[in-house]
Amino acid sequence: WNAAIIWRKGHRRNIFVALLSIITLLVIDIAFSGSVYDCKIMTGEGKDDTSIIARNDGTSWSNSYSPNQFMEDNVRISFRLHHSHPSTTSGDDDAPLRPEKFAGVPGYKCSSSDFGDLPPSLSNRTILNFTTSIATNLKVIFIGDSISEQFAQAFDASVLGRGYEGNRWAKTYVNGRDGMNLHNCLSASAPVRGGGASAFWRMATLMSASSRTPRPDVCEHKSRTWNENQALTLLYHRYSSSDHAKKELDHRNVTVTAFDAVVMRLNHGWLKIEEIKKERIEE
Repeated sequence: WNAAIIWRKGHRRNIFVALLSIITLLVIDIAFSGSVYDCKIMTGEGKDDTSIIARNDGTSWSNSYSPNQFMEDNVRISFRLHHSHPSTTSGDDDAPLRPEKFAGVPGYKCSSSDFGDLPPSLSNRTILNFTTSIATNLKVIFIGDSISEQFAQAFDASVLGRGYEGNRWAKTYVNGRDGMNLHNCLSASAPVRGGGASAFWRMATLMSASSRTPRPDVCEHKSRTWNENQALTLLYHRYSSSDHAKKELDHRNVTVTAFDAVVMRLNHGWLKIEEIKKERIEE
């Protein structure tokens, strides 16, 4: 519809934009016409060999939770889109949990009514009615405030299948009326589907000397909440090497040791405008 309006304006640039929009829509339509699609990040030995490849062959996937495993073609992370709601999926080893499975704040959760059927105009389109499952051997940590906390919780729901929810550990605190909000200040999920790990480290501002707390075990809703001991807690987090980790949580013989990737969001809501400057970010 938008492309048609641009086309009618007649300018060469507008026609090009219209064509580009039409092609993009066609690609999206084709991509979402199937039931399950994978997107993979493939890393070669050299930095110049890194590439991102999206394909729907489904060969590079793992339902195993054993650490230190490798998927085909040196794939590090792969995801699948499922067109059915997770509550209706059965007999599917990689069926995702509800996205808000690990959320502890009522305002962050979707009510049951939000998971009703789509209206007729959308029910035949695979745009809104899908959930995601992830397999990865990467160890990923999310750092930030409650927004990053939600990123981490949704990621955990994608990498932990049914029956493996117990692979997730969290250190929590409460706030709000009658303690209704349950927040994470630290969390670790390991092993996850594919053999990797996921973690969250609450940091309300920037990691600077001014926001560091001398209390190593602090877990509260304030701006000075980070301490290096928290990082060590996540790095030294121990878990089972068994593929049946959900049944052998007492045999924790693997340590996270290091993370492959950090997902960090600038927590501007906790900062004054004069504090968001190059010197402080690079402190």
